Amino acid sequence: MYELRIKGQVDKKLIKQLQDEYYKQVQGTYELYNSLYMNNYCRSYDKERVFFIGYVLAKNNIDFTFTELEGY
Repeated sequence: MYELRIKGQVDKKLIKQLQDEYYKQVQGTYELYNSLYMNNYCRSYDKERVFFIGYVLAKNNIDFTFTELEGY
């Protein structure tokens, strides 16, 4: 399981905008953006999906941490 967690505060409108713009590029990311919007983090067993979200956040100067969670 992989987790991406946003550092600090981010405008929720920006997360929604990024979701609308990018979720179709990688299947299965719509729900990850929902989690970011609601909780400031998202988790997935699919590393590539979480990496793609990280790419989009970095491209928009949003600071985050990426963690591989043990025990999942």
